Amino acid sequence: MIKETKGVFLHKVNWVILLLIVPILSNAQNPDDIRNNISEYIYGDGVGTTLAIADDAALVDLLRKISVTVKGDFISREKESTTGKDFNFESSYESIIKTYTNATITNTERIIIKPEPNAHVLRYVKRAEIDRIFISRRNKVYEFIEIADVALSKQQIDDALRYYYWAYSLVKSLRYPNEAKMEVDGKERLLITWLPTKLEEIFRDISINAKKTGQDTYEISARYCGKPIRSMDYSYFNGRDNSAIYSIKDGMGQIEMNSGLSAQNANVKVEYEFLGLAITDREVESVLKSQEPSVFRKAYYSVYLPNSAQIGNNYYQASDNKITGNSSSKLTITGSKDHFDKLQKINSSIASNQSANVRHLFTNEGWQDFSKILSYGRIQTTTNQKVDFFQEGNETICRGLSCIFKFTNNRTFNEQLSFTFDKNGKISHVALGLGKQIAEEEILSHEAWSEFSRKKIVSFLEDYRTAYATKDINFMERVFDDNAVIIVGRKLQSAPQMTDGKYLQNEYVKLTRFSKEEFIKHLRSSFQNKSYINLHFSNCEVIQLKKGVERYGIQVKQDYYSSNYGDTGYLYLLVDLEDPKNPIIHVRTWQENPDPNFGVIGPGHF
Repeated sequence: MIKETKGVFLHKVNWVILLLIVPILSNAQNPDDIRNNISEYIYGDGVGTTLAIADDAALVDLLRKISVTVKGDFISREKESTTGKDFNFESSYESIIKTYTNATITNTERIIIKPEPNAHVLRYVKRAEIDRIFISRRNKVYEFIEIADVALSKQQIDDALRYYYWAYSLVKSLRYPNEAKMEVDGKERLLITWLPTKLEEIFRDISINAKKTGQDTYEISARYCGKPIRSMDYSYFNGRDNSAIYSIKDGMGQIEMNSGLSAQNANVKVEYEFLGLAITDREVESVLKSQEPSVFRKAYYSVYLPNSAQIGNNYYQASDNKITGNSSSKLTITGSKDHFDKLQKINSSIASNQSANVRHLFTNEGWQDFSKILSYGRIQTTTNQKVDFFQEGNETICRGLSCIFKFTNNRTFNEQLSFTFDKNGKISHVALGLGKQIAEEEILSHEAWSEFSRKKIVSFLEDYRTAYATKDINFMERVFDDNAVIIVGRKLQSAPQMTDGKYLQNEYVKLTRFSKEEFIKHLRSSFQNKSYINLHFSNCEVIQLKKGVERYGIQVKQDYYSSNYGDTGYLYLLVDLEDPKNPIIHVRTWQENPDPNFGVIGPGHF
């Protein structure tokens, strides 16, 4: 969504920085105050020759007592039975309890009763802190359902399934799972039964079809309620083994069967557990690992594989050496046969792993960009391609060349490449695209301002995510202003406060400001320690900060994937695009969740 607002100023950021809030700690005077007040505290004692040994012993003692306390208060679901025999939930039950006890470790306090040697340590936590963890988990369920609802409305099936399933798993781990309710469509629903039903309904409304594009390759199209799915993760049995995780992007994906096998159908599984992404939330990760995974049989699809290949050239479909038309963004699509022929050669060179054959189609800068992208991962393309061309001054930009990048840890990403042709017809720039839907529906289709401005925003976001993928630290150093405001916000929770017999949730956001030097140093280290990085943008909102001035506030929901880390949060960039070849970022903020008081940091805060 694109909006226009009056000018705002950077110096207003000061009030945001002041929101650095930490939980209030206990003011207990001495160990006896803790031990004699068992109605308020739980404590553990530990002794050892060193402080570290004593501290570990105190934590073990504390967690044992917390487990006893939680178990005494925890009401598990009724025992189930299978084939007429009672099923023993004890091991699963104990694992769920540990997800609560382990969550308190970071909130415990320590008193050193006796220093080394023969140290004695007391570890303690307020009982109210355990109550806070119970309340927090229930509230997280509601938060996840809200995120999933929004994702489903936007055809982002991967996010919808992920958050509905995670919410369901958290509900099963609550003290009172059969009391967790929520109003849905005007009726109060029991979440322990509504959530799995919702998941089943989504699977029911997904359709997947395939067409043959090569000897063992197939292009698949995926729809939800008859509309192209914006994003969805899936895997399949290739005739010998399960595939890596693939991604549907803008309704399209790919299947590659094992060579030499003649199969009439492919068994496709739509991903919903997302255990690998649970690293972004330690609580969710611990809960998922504590439970047997829920199996949804409707998540498995038998997809018919036609025998006849449908291979053709979809690039050039017009006469008189030109093609013109309209995209869903209402912008004119224009390109020449020369552009189409060059892209066809590039696509063929990627498929045959002979990229050197098309070196002459690029400028030096364009070839550097293309080489970086080729080295991003093991790249694969399809024969059938549907691309759009847009005129931008004396340049022509092609968007939509689909490809798949594969990585060694069984992870794949679907991408659409963006090529810029200069006035001489050579490719001067290559980037990872935003995808047709976010680029066209959320940015290019809005007519509040000129095509030129909208295209600059899309190009900037493409370059930004490409810089992360190719680990282009020089681009990041160049694009950030020396005095840029860089803020990272993470949600904190203090112990709940009692009002009128009810606990109120108390959430705060801890905001940390970095200098450009600190941020680039951290980024350089991150680039070095990861074999791959992939940013996925959604829910894009753009605001022009002052009419007639090429300065924009860009807010997106960002999913960050890498070989050893992942997170989901909200990214805000205040960028000056007056010189589109040299954009300048003045503000960059990231927060994992909206603050309950001021929401997501945006242009109104600066």
